[in-house]
Amino acid sequence: IGSSEKHLARIYDVLKLRLRSQPLIHGDETTVQVLKEMDREATSTSYMWAYRSGHDSDEPIVLLDYQPGRGQIHPQTFLGDYRGIVMSDGYSAWRTLEGATHLGCMAHSRRRFVDALKARKKGGGPPEQALRFFEQLYRVERQARNEIPDDGETRDDCIRRFRQQHSVPILHALKAWLDDIAPKVLPDSKLG
Repeated sequence: IGSSEKHLARIYDVLKLRLRSQPLIHGDETTVQVLKEMDREATSTSYMWAYRSGHDSDEPIVLLDYQPGRGQIHPQTFLGDYRGIVMSDGYSAWRTLEGATHLGCMAHSRRRFVDALKARKKGGGPPEQALRFFEQLYRVERQARNEIPDDGETRDDCIRRFRQQHSVPILHALKAWLDDIAPKVLPDSKLG
């Protein structure tokens, strides 16, 4: 490794430490195909693991970590003993991070109901009902952006207050509805 590669590696390590000091990290992994990689077939699937600070971070950081696989060892190694919040798509490897608080991505959750709705021959039914909850939540998010902070209130506190008032009741209703239909749904179905 030349001196410029060593310098870049040090910068990456510093950014990684700074990212791991943040209260929230978004994580996702996606496939990549590398055509000429030592000891691997050109048709092999590799993964780019993406780590990103929260959108309102004072120090926004996005780091990519190329890996030959999708195993839990990769986020475990990258994030180490991270104790903050990790938001991901729900892939099980992310949930193996001990000490982290795990949040699921609502867009990924919604997508599951969209897929279940597409699989229905007649449409409608429980998937459509679930999507109505998501529509309500998305409407609250749009409204929250236009909410004017009270005197002495920060923009973030205003949005948090608005969500507590309007999103939390919708989330409780969604949870109650899911608990009610769960026993009636086949676990291996799209809706399950």
